[in-house]
Amino acid sequence: AQDDLQDALAAAAEAWQARRDETSGFLDDALRFDADGRSRVRFRMRGLSSAALDGGRAETLSFQTRSARRTLSVVLPEGGDAESAVRQLDRTLAPAGVRASMDAGGEPVFSVAEEQWATLQTSLSVSGGGIRYPAGQSQPVRLQRQKEALDPAQWGVADSEQARRTLREVSQALERVQRVAESLRRLLASEASATAQDGAWASQFAGDLNLALNSASYETYVAIAPALGGISRSRVVELLSLG
Repeated sequence: AQDDLQDALAAAAEAWQARRDETSGFLDDALRFDADGRSRVRFRMRGLSSAALDGGRAETLSFQTRSARRTLSVVLPEGGDAESAVRQLDRTLAPAGVRASMDAGGEPVFSVAEEQWATLQTSLSVSGGGIRYPAGQSQPVRLQRQKEALDPAQWGVADSEQARRTLREVSQALERVQRVAESLRRLLASEASATAQDGAWASQFAGDLNLALNSASYETYVAIAPALGGISRSRVVELLSLG
């Protein structure tokens, strides 16, 4: 039984490594659906918390990264608020593929395409004016990946504590898959009603997928995700925002 569990975990880790390619980029590392088909890594940037950005002194931050061919500078004004600063950071870092936003807790959160994450970790540097970051030569920025990302390679059953932790994470992963499946059911149902000129085909297609999605398994999602590329982005965003 122990050997069977180890084999199952190894198979899960191997399947997870192929996730981005096999789902055509629609499924990210936290089992979220990405409407653009470009799964992204979400992370914090050390030194850029809401407290650091809200109402502080004026400072110019200059970012450098391997993917951008020039220095990316943003001016944070005296007494500015964190939300405005995050909007400025989003515009400034966009050429490097980095986007910035506020999370539900009011803290800055950044994201980058999965394929760019490894490079960004080793190449992003910043210089400031001695307030949020040191002045002078650019220093590497410490990036902290958000904990919600799954990592099946770390799952195991070597002892009871590790087994409990693995079971908890697997259960959480299944809940996320079920949420995505429910969103896709709504999406497919909406698309079926929106294509009345081909209603019979759309109804059959949505019905078949609806039955398949009832299993809410990762393997099922892998099988259907590439077919979603033809569905309009605006409709995907609209429907998934309801979940």
